[in-house]
Amino acid sequence: MKLWPGHFQPTAVHHFIRLLQDEGRLLRCCTQNIDGLERAAGVSSDLLVEAHGSFAAAACIDCHTPYNIEQNYLEAMSGVVSRCSTCGGIAKPNVIFFGECLPDAFFDALHHDAPIAELVIIIGTSLQVHPFAMLPCFVPKSVPRVVMNRERVGGFLFRFPDDPPCAVHDDVTAKKRDSPSSQTRSPSASARREVEREMEEASSPRNEEAEKASTSSSSDGYGQYGDYDVRPDVCRDVLFRGDCQVSAVKLAEYLGLSEALAKRMQSIDAVPTSAGNASHEACN
Repeated sequence: MKLWPGHFQPTAVHHFIRLLQDEGRLLRCCTQNIDGLERAAGVSSDLLVEAHGSFAAAACIDCHTPYNIEQNYLEAMSGVVSRCSTCGGIAKPNVIFFGECLPDAFFDALHHDAPIAELVIIIGTSLQVHPFAMLPCFVPKSVPRVVMNRERVGGFLFRFPDDPPCAVHDDVTAKKRDSPSSQTRSPSASARREVEREMEEASSPRNEEAEKASTSSSSDGYGQYGDYDVRPDVCRDVLFRGDCQVSAVKLAEYLGLSEALAKRMQSIDAVPTSAGNASHEACN
């Protein structure tokens, strides 16, 4: 039962996000995590989108009547299934399971925050869980994207400086795509239009396909690259390959925030390089 809050402490990643908030540079923090460590680090609830829910509250899975989270915790620790006092349904923490709808706040971020972001930082995620993985597709094509992960992710959604040419497009393919006589449409443009169509349909609660599009699901990740010029000298994506905690400290240094982050971590005894990779997307 270590999924419940209290077993882990915020790490360098969480405090880096908090520091961006304190500096006025954080537009929104969208996280897949359910551990509440962003809250523990002091990220404002106004700037936080917990796309897959959290243990901050509980509710009935049938009628959605709120349930006391402390009672839910005590019953779970005792092996008792919490029951709703209104309908008798099962009560659980507000954590999103596969097949359940994501909160409206996520789709607000998708449509309202992503288009005005000036930088997107993607931290410790496989980009295989949808619709969360859509976020990098919705920022403008001129916006830089920084990925922190132990391995390369995202397929052709990104092109990093050290990617071989064949990992994106060769010159012939690029010229063919850009040719006025070409009948080939950018695959990523089609994918984006499809995503936008699904999100528009998601506004109708009675549409079965829309409901499917707005629920949490898993896939192999995106295989398309952005619908903008693809040349070796044009690259808006940067990959910090390695431990996310170390990368967060390094990025803070590049931003001139190294001292501020160090002071913050020392003052609250933060853990700099443990607890694995956090799963976030911070839109700045």
